[in-house]
Amino acid sequence: GHSNSVIHGDLHAGQLIVDTARLAGLIDLDDLSAGDPAADIGNFAAHLATRDKSGRMDPHASLSHWLQAALAAYGEAGGCVSPALAGAYGRLALICRALKFREGGNPELLAALGGVSSG
Repeated sequence: GHSNSVIHGDLHAGQLIVDTARLAGLIDLDDLSAGDPAADIGNFAAHLATRDKSGRMDPHASLSHWLQAALAAYGEAGGCVSPALAGAYGRLALICRALKFREGGNPELLAALGGVSSG
C-alpha cells in the first residue's frame, strides 16, 4: 500500500491554488497526514460529484464518473492507488457531505443516496 504517503486530508478544488492553468500550491493543511492517496482521490471525487452540473443527477453515477477521471489523472501523473480503495473513500466522503448538507438545511443529497431526509 501507500500508507506512508503524505496526503492533504481534505483535498478538493477549493484547496488548490492555480496559476495559468497549473497547480501552484495547496492551502488549508490542517489535516495533512501520512496515509493512502486513495483517501484524497476519493474525497476530491466526492466534492466534484456534489458540485456536478453536467446532468448526472444520480450521485453514485456522478461519483463514479469523477473517480474515473481523478484516477486517470493521478495515473498520468505517475501515481498508483487502488481504485477499489479510492471508491470506498469516495463513498464515505459522499455520505459525509450529504450529512453536512442536511445539517445546513439541504436534505436532497442524503435523500438521493437513500438516507432519511427528515428528523
